[in-house]
Amino acid sequence: MTVDWINFMPIQALIGGLLIGSSAGLLLVINGQIAGISGITSRLLEKVIPHKSSSNAAEAPVSLFSNWRILFLLGLLSAPLLYSLTFQLMGSPPTSSLPTNPASENMNLVYFGLLAGGSFLTGFGARLANGCTSGHGVCGLARLSKRSFVAVGCFVSSAIATFYVAHYLLHWI
Repeated sequence: MTVDWINFMPIQALIGGLLIGSSAGLLLVINGQIAGISGITSRLLEKVIPHKSSSNAAEAPVSLFSNWRILFLLGLLSAPLLYSLTFQLMGSPPTSSLPTNPASENMNLVYFGLLAGGSFLTGFGARLANGCTSGHGVCGLARLSKRSFVAVGCFVSSAIATFYVAHYLLHWI
């Protein structure tokens, strides 16, 4: 394995890690909540679309600023847009990490299919593990949770196996 020294950005990675860690810590200290994206999203959806058997069915409708989960997800979704806009204003657009193959006209469709399939499997895995990489990896490991150590081990093993199959066996990446 080689390091892509041209696109290696340790300072940005350090700043991003500090922002993620401090925001997860603040959410835990201030709200007593774990910053797990799958849990935040599912609990928000339970409030917006209550299930018949759910105890949340009698709650008032969710307003934009009364629910921290909406603001959290809006911040999460807007961050890449703000990042891209910042680089455009500075005159140096960020590089794309998506692989390209100009010889094939169908590569965009292939990548979309891979993205859609990977998204489905990620959601399924997050549901199966009762949490996602942000909840287990950032918050669970920091709390020394045994369950999170097992979950992160499964996540990392699956990622390594997926990369190996996609890169070395199927030559997709």
